[in-house]
Amino acid sequence: MERSTIIACGNFPVGTPRLLERIRLALGATSSSVLRLVMRQGLVWLAIGLLIGVGGALASGRLIGGMLYGVAPNDLITLVGVGVVLLGVVATACLIPAVRATKVDPAATMRAD
Repeated sequence: MERSTIIACGNFPVGTPRLLERIRLALGATSSSVLRLVMRQGLVWLAIGLLIGVGGALASGRLIGGMLYGVAPNDLITLVGVGVVLLGVVATACLIPAVRATKVDPAATMRAD
C-alpha cells in the first residue's frame, strides 16, 4: 500500500504534463533534455519530501524512542537507507513515463490534440 502511494505521488508531477513534453520534442528538444527535465522535477519533490521526513523523524525521535527495539531513534544508517530506497522508487517512477513520452511520435501527438 505505501509503495504504491509513493509511486503515485512521485508519478503525479511526471504524468500530468506529458503533452508538454511531446510539444517540446516536436519543437526540437532532444530526448535527453526532456529526460533531464523530468528527472529534475521528480528529484526536487524527493528532496523536499526527504527534508520534511528526516526533520520529522529527528524531531519525533525522543517521543518514540521507548517503542523502538534494537534501533536508536536517530539512527543515521536507517535514515540514509530509507533515503536511498526512496531515491530508487522515485527515479523509477519518473523514468518510466519520461522514456515512454520520448518514444511517441511528436507529430502524431500534435495532430491528435
